[in-house]
Amino acid sequence: MHISEFDYELPEELIAQHPLERRDASRMLILNRETQSWTDSRFAEFPNLVRGGDVVVVNNTRVFPARLIGHRDPSGGRVEILLTREIEPSVWDALVRPALRIEVGDRIGFGLSSLRAIVVESFSTGLRRLRFEGHEPLEMLLAEVGETPLPPYIRRPEGTTTEDSERYQTVFAQ
Repeated sequence: MHISEFDYELPEELIAQHPLERRDASRMLILNRETQSWTDSRFAEFPNLVRGGDVVVVNNTRVFPARLIGHRDPSGGRVEILLTREIEPSVWDALVRPALRIEVGDRIGFGLSSLRAIVVESFSTGLRRLRFEGHEPLEMLLAEVGETPLPPYIRRPEGTTTEDSERYQTVFAQ
């Protein structure tokens, strides 16, 4: 199997740029494995589809402001960071753009915030390991300068909003 088998054309006008007002109005694609057929539905119908013996897996992962826009120090070049995995307190693996220009030892600042990062390791996978520092706990600084990471097909010229941080959060988040 090749990843290219998952590629498909989706017209831009069919990509929702904002969440629906009511969560249960979201569209849902149903696969009937017995008949090998698909049906369009709404999430409000989900309870009617669950039968005895079915397993329902609930995602309780909390989305946090893991997208950061910073600038290389001292050049001022723009850097976009997506935190992917906490290694230890204040040390994270991250996707960084532009990846080829960001090297071990590079320092990144985030506007007027006290938050700073230094690249401590570079991996052949494109990931960078960053060590963060600041005058407040990292969680508070991320809440101050971070953004809710939205899928790349959602384009907001003004960046993410407070509404995004709530609406792109599962209702089961802990």
